Amino acid sequence: QLRENFEKKEFIQFFKEIIVTSVHNKNEEHRFKTIIRQLESIVNLTLKDYESYVSNFAIDNGINITSVNFDEFFSCIELITSSGLDTGIVYTIIVNGLSDCSGNSTVNASTEIILPHSGQKGDLIINEILYNPLPDGKDFIEIYNNSDKNIDLFNWQLAKIAGDTISSKKIIETHFLLKPMEFVVLTTDPENIQENYANALNDRFIDMGSLPSYSDDEGTVILLLPNNQVSDSVHYDDNFQFSLLKETDGVSLERIDFNRPSTDQTNWHSAAEDQGFGTPTIENSQYSPTESSPVNLTVEPELFSPDNDGFEDVLTISYKMEAPGFVGNITIFDAQGRTIRQLMQSELLGIEGSISWDGLNNQREKARIGAYVIYFEYFDLNGNVHAVKHPCVVGGKF
Repeated sequence: QLRENFEKKEFIQFFKEIIVTSVHNKNEEHRFKTIIRQLESIVNLTLKDYESYVSNFAIDNGINITSVNFDEFFSCIELITSSGLDTGIVYTIIVNGLSDCSGNSTVNASTEIILPHSGQKGDLIINEILYNPLPDGKDFIEIYNNSDKNIDLFNWQLAKIAGDTISSKKIIETHFLLKPMEFVVLTTDPENIQENYANALNDRFIDMGSLPSYSDDEGTVILLLPNNQVSDSVHYDDNFQFSLLKETDGVSLERIDFNRPSTDQTNWHSAAEDQGFGTPTIENSQYSPTESSPVNLTVEPELFSPDNDGFEDVLTISYKMEAPGFVGNITIFDAQGRTIRQLMQSELLGIEGSISWDGLNNQREKARIGAYVIYFEYFDLNGNVHAVKHPCVVGGKF
C-alpha cells in the first residue's frame, strides 16, 4: 500500500509534512537523512520525471519546459527546456500551484534569470572614489556599467599601483549582476557608508572582506577583469578636490562624464555639499555628459556657479575637429582681456574631446562673478592657425 501511495504526489507531500516537520522541529536533520537513505527503494520511485509538474512552471521568451526533476530530498527542482537560453536575455520563470509543508500554495510567483555576458576592457568603469573617509568612515569605490551588457562581477578585482606594479588585488567573491547603466559600490562596511551618505541605496553594495589600502593623499585605483586585464584605472590626487574646500575628509571624487578619459584630471570633481559630499550608488552630483556637436566648439553650461552646491558647478568645453593632427590651446580671459586660466597648452588634439573649467584662476582662487571669454586656438604642423571665441559667465549667490 505504501508503494502504491508513493506514486501519488499528494502522498509525497504528506510524507514530507510528517517526517520533515517533526524531525526539523527537534533540530535533528541528520535523522531525517538517515530515514531517507533507509527507504531508498521507496524514494527511488519518486526520482522520475514528474510530467504532471510541468504545468506548474512557465518561462517567457519562447522557452518550453519539457520535464521536471527533483533531487533526493525534494529541496531542488530541475527544469528541462526544449532549447538553451541565450546570453544577456532576461527570462522570467513563473511558478503556480506548488505547496510547502504547511500547505501554502504559490500563485504567480516569479523570478528573473540572466545568463551574463563576459566583460571586456572599458565595459565597467570607476565612477566615484572615497579615498580619505571621515574618522569613523570607510573607503569606497563605485563602479558603473558603461556598456549594453549584463555583467556578473564574480572574480572581478580591485587593485592599486605600488611603484610600477599592480598589487594588493582584492577579488569580488560574490555573484552580483550589474546591468547596463547601473552602479554598485565596493566597500568593507556598507552600513557605515549608508550612515554617512543618507541617499545611498542599500541593495547596491558589495561587502568586500578587504580593499587595497588606498592613500589619503594620492594613489591609483585599478579595476581588473577576471582574466587580470585592466578594465579601468584612475590616478587620484587630493589636489583634484575643489580648492575652496577647507577639509576633504569624507569628500568623494566624482566622475563628470562616463565617456571622457579616466586619466583626464578635469573629468573629476568634488561631490556637492548638498549631497553630503558623496553620492554612492546613485548618479553623481557633478555628472555632466558631453554633447557631440558638428561645430568646432561648444560650452555647457554657458552660465555656471562654481560653489560646489551640485548645480552647474563645472563648465565643460567640447571641441570637434575636421581632421586629426591639430595642436590646441584653451585660455580663459576676463572682460578686460586679462588671462585668468590656462586650461590647455600645446596639447595634441583628437578628432573630438572635452575639458572642464572649475571656475578657478591660475592661482587656484575662485574667479570673480562676471563675463569671460573662452579662447580656443588650434594649429597644424604646416603653421595654419585658427581660433574660436565663446562667451561664458561665472555666476554666484549674493
